[in-house]
Amino acid sequence: MPIIRLVALIGILLLLWYGIAVLFKNYGVLIGVATLVTVVLIGRIVSKRIVARLKSQKLKQ
Repeated sequence: MPIIRLVALIGILLLLWYGIAVLFKNYGVLIGVATLVTVVLIGRIVSKRIVARLKSQKLKQ
């Protein structure tokens, strides 16, 4: 199961990277890379909150 999650994560990151590259193609690479890094960092923060919430719900049950 972790391998499937890893492949899904890599696929999502590649799609986001492609979308950001197309969106910012006229503005340069640095803006696209900065936006990608921002998206990844926000995703990590949100995923930690979701995991914590799911764990707290399991403990209540």
